[in-house]
Amino acid sequence: MVVVLSLLTKTKAKRRRLIDKTLSLNLFVMKKFIALFILFVSGSAIYAQSPFDLGVKAGGNYSVFYSDADGFSSNGNVSYTGGVFARLRAKRLSAQAEILYVGVNGKGKYEIEGQEFEADFVFSNLDLPLMVGYKFIDAKVLKFRLNGGVIQSFNLTQGGDLVGDDFEDGYTNVALGVSADIPLLVFDVRYQHPLGEFYDEIQAGLVTLTVGVKFF
Repeated sequence: MVVVLSLLTKTKAKRRRLIDKTLSLNLFVMKKFIALFILFVSGSAIYAQSPFDLGVKAGGNYSVFYSDADGFSSNGNVSYTGGVFARLRAKRLSAQAEILYVGVNGKGKYEIEGQEFEADFVFSNLDLPLMVGYKFIDAKVLKFRLNGGVIQSFNLTQGGDLVGDDFEDGYTNVALGVSADIPLLVFDVRYQHPLGEFYDEIQAGLVTLTVGVKFF
């Protein structure tokens, strides 16, 4: 009987220590969670008060090709983009400058003297967008902006079936899009329409979707 009572006492003591350790671990995890939550809220408040945003962005794009050449048709492909951005905010207006690496690829068909030819379009640009935004929804944790501006594209690399000597050094685009801000993140979708050719008689427009992370 004494042995049984002793075993029961030891079992209860072990169970109690296990419960105490579990409670201590839960309390530790809860304290860390509360600390991270306070840090996130504090950081969000600082971002909300500052009129300046600086960060990085990355995402994908879909190419749209245009040409007045006889029998021209094209198929765009998905590619990638990424870079840095800086934004200055003043009430509902904003000005944003970016430096982006942009990959472009697709396929085109065209006719020369009655014969049909196919070509792969593969190249990359350094894009320098300058966008002006208007904030049309201004909630506490979600803000929407209508953005418009110009993008200057400079050719970096050439590939595919097009001859490198006929690539243009650069061309200008006009852009229109919408962006959504939540604390620390920016979601942006835009279309840029070319005003110039990237290659002889061929223009390239882009539909771009990116996600940005704000550091300042």
